[in-house]
Amino acid sequence: MNSSGLILLYAGLVILAIGQIWFAITISQQSKFAAIMSFTAPLAVIMITCRNWQLMKKPFSVCFIGYVCILLGAMVANNFV
Repeated sequence: MNSSGLILLYAGLVILAIGQIWFAITISQQSKFAAIMSFTAPLAVIMITCRNWQLMKKPFSVCFIGYVCILLGAMVANNFV
């Protein structure tokens, strides 16, 4: 196990958590029904993001960066690179 990969993986988890919280707050400010749907139906998140792209692009980008860090951290930690 590579420690730099684990650090990147854990940093990605923190970034993803921040993005998800920001995403949930932004959705709940938009509509309470949309917030409930985003927690119960995964496809609702995609629809909400597409319909409100100008509002949701920053939280989406933070989540995407978190996922990329997690993927790269897992690859480096397990010597796939």
